Amino acid sequence: MDAIDQLFTLAEISIALAGFAGIIASFQFRQDSHFSRGKIISLAIIVYVSLGGAFFAAFPILLFNFGLSEEDVWKWSSLLIGINQLLITIFVWKNSPIAEWTSINRFLFITLFALSSFLAICNLMNAAGILFDKSFGIFFAIYMFNLGIVCLNFAKLLMTPLWRTLKDN
Repeated sequence: MDAIDQLFTLAEISIALAGFAGIIASFQFRQDSHFSRGKIISLAIIVYVSLGGAFFAAFPILLFNFGLSEEDVWKWSSLLIGINQLLITIFVWKNSPIAEWTSINRFLFITLFALSSFLAICNLMNAAGILFDKSFGIFFAIYMFNLGIVCLNFAKLLMTPLWRTLKDN
C-alpha cells in the first residue's frame, strides 16, 4: 500500500470518527445538563484532531497534483502538521483541568503531551531535513499518534455514560 492509499484510508477514518463523535455527543449533551471541562476537551480533541487529520491526509495529495517532488511534498506536509500539532498540544494543555485529575491521569496526560510535542518537533525537523530525510515516515507516525488519541477519547466519550449507569445501578 503506497502513501496515497494510506492517506485516503486515514482521511476516511478521521471523518467517520468526527461524525460519530458528533452524533454521540449531541445525544449525550442533550440528556445531560452538566458539561465538565474534561468532556468538552475530549470532544474538542476528537473533532479538531480528526478533521485536522482529514485535511493533513488530503494536503499531500493536493501538493502531488501540483507536480511537487516527493521530497517537497513531505517537507511542506511535515512543516504544517508539526506546527498544527504544537498548536493543538498547547490548546489542550491550557484548557485541560489537570489540577482536578488523579496523579495517574496527570502522569498519563503529561506523557502524552511530551510525546505529542516530540512528534511535532520531529516533523519540523523532517521539514528542515535534520535527522530525517523529508520523507513520509515521521509524517505517518504523528498521524498514527493522533489517531490513537482520537480513538482513546472516542472510547471515553462512548463508554463513560455506560459505566456511570452501571455504577448508579
